[in-house]
Amino acid sequence: MSRRRHFGPSSEIQKLVKILPTYLDMSGFLDEKVRTDWSTIEAYWDKMGNPFDVQYVEGIAQQIIGSLDCGPFVPAYAEYLSDGL
Repeated sequence: MSRRRHFGPSSEIQKLVKILPTYLDMSGFLDEKVRTDWSTIEAYWDKMGNPFDVQYVEGIAQQIIGSLDCGPFVPAYAEYLSDGL
């Protein structure tokens, strides 16, 4: 089955771009400073020496270096992941 890649953000993603940052701010989620202590979670014990499995991917939206506005990039990346790597 052939699946056609759709390159523009869907209307649902566009709505999330506007709603999600507002919700996170209003709920106080962004103010919480609690850090996860990964060493206490058994599922991560074998990953402590090498915590990140980095994969370089081409052809996705990228943020300008130094820009702090990642609003449209998070849902675009989520959509990319939902389409399958």
